[in-house]
Amino acid sequence: MKRIIAFLVLCFIAVCAASAQSAEIISDIVKEEKTTWKSLTYLAYYTDDDNIDKVVSLDDAFNYFSNAGIVPSNITPDTLLRYDDMSLFLLKAFDVKATSALYYCFSNSKRYAFRQMKYFGIVKRDAFPGDKMTGSFFVTIMGKFSEKFPGAKLRNKGAY
Repeated sequence: MKRIIAFLVLCFIAVCAASAQSAEIISDIVKEEKTTWKSLTYLAYYTDDDNIDKVVSLDDAFNYFSNAGIVPSNITPDTLLRYDDMSLFLLKAFDVKATSALYYCFSNSKRYAFRQMKYFGIVKRDAFPGDKMTGSFFVTIMGKFSEKFPGAKLRNKGAY
């Protein structure tokens, strides 16, 4: 299992470096003991293929989503990232279809967004919504998200 995770992390780093992203920033994210919101917004920004040629900093990416209203108002760039927050953010930010969680479709809550990500196989089955994650595991999750939804596009780009 560790080999698979390490392989996915390395593949994601290689893809990110090849996509004109700063390998140094990705390396710093992988080294984080606890992932922050600015890391989430940075990788989410570059998950959309239309943004690959653009150069933004961690703080610029955070402000991009914060100004769009996708990041909750009580969150700062250095707030530690939880599984349920990450799940809700990704489902709100990207044009992906929630297929199994009927309650998420009606409530748009963190709890049901987390359950939806478990259903997609992006989040481990034994993860808890309030758990924090390491940088290397977070990069693996973003790799799974990109694999599950190749070519995922940000919603409402004009609003940003």
